[in-house]
Amino acid sequence: MRFRHLYLLISIVLMLVVLPVFESAGYQRIFLTLPIALVLLTALNAISRRRWPIVVGLALAVPWLVLSGLRSVGGQPAFQGISVVLATAFLLFATVWLLLHIMRSREITLEQLYGAMSVYLLTGLVWSGVYIIIEIVSPGSFTLAQHPLTETGPVWSDLMYYSLVTLTTLGYGDIAPTSALARSLSVLEATTGVFFVSVLVARLVSLYTVQPGSGSATATMETDISKHSSSTNVNTDKSNNPGKQ
Repeated sequence: MRFRHLYLLISIVLMLVVLPVFESAGYQRIFLTLPIALVLLTALNAISRRRWPIVVGLALAVPWLVLSGLRSVGGQPAFQGISVVLATAFLLFATVWLLLHIMRSREITLEQLYGAMSVYLLTGLVWSGVYIIIEIVSPGSFTLAQHPLTETGPVWSDLMYYSLVTLTTLGYGDIAPTSALARSLSVLEATTGVFFVSVLVARLVSLYTVQPGSGSATATMETDISKHSSSTNVNTDKSNNPGKQ
């Protein structure tokens, strides 16, 4: 299926925009599940080149969907931690699989660029899931405006925002980690974001420079010089040997 990476990228961006709006507007939990389910569905489509990634993805996504549905209908708080763990595990699996697929590619295409951008955003979503698990296990690990995060409203969109701000090393400071584990993981995520950009961009540039028809000015110049030299040598041979026609 074409454009599978593009569909994934669009779904992630849509979730980043829609989910905070839904949460701040007080929509029912079932509506909050839809953007996340769309991301999981398009991620499953993106890793569906082989059978075993589909099996692993379904083994994580289907239980998450069931638990999220039960929690939306019955409001069972006990399902929250399990559903977050399942969603985070699925996103981590999809992120690693897509990253390996891109790194193993022999040519650079628009789909590969869409995939690289998707992997970068998926990395932020994975870290947000980790932070949510930390907040569930140890409430108060993050603060928003000097107040515990769990007392100020939604958790998912707040920590998703914090994760992406940390990944891009913006560091606005409105949300801050307070526990030692939260601080350590925040530093690790910031480091991951820096290395991801440098390593992946280097890989994509190397693929572009060795790709046939990449349009490199240097390669074009060398080709023109080679053709000119060959033409000059042929003309010289003809002038030196006029009898050989």
